[in-house]
Amino acid sequence: MNPDAEIIVYPFTLTQHIALEIIAEFDLVIDCTDNFSSRYLINDACVMLGKPLVFGAVWQFEGQVGVFNLSNEKEDIQ
Repeated sequence: MNPDAEIIVYPFTLTQHIALEIIAEFDLVIDCTDNFSSRYLINDACVMLGKPLVFGAVWQFEGQVGVFNLSNEKEDIQ
């Protein structure tokens, strides 16, 4: 693991009441959850806050990665 990476553990379930507050603290969100309700909640919060969302999933020897809500800074400046 990268020694410069900081891992923050939240010992509770993410709910719609606290999702915006927690996700607002970060510049990038990486979703590795395994249920649809959590994925939708995280995606909705990222869209509302304008945060980029990286999604990852694996199944056997295959994987998928997707990036959503990523803006082009050059277009944002204009």
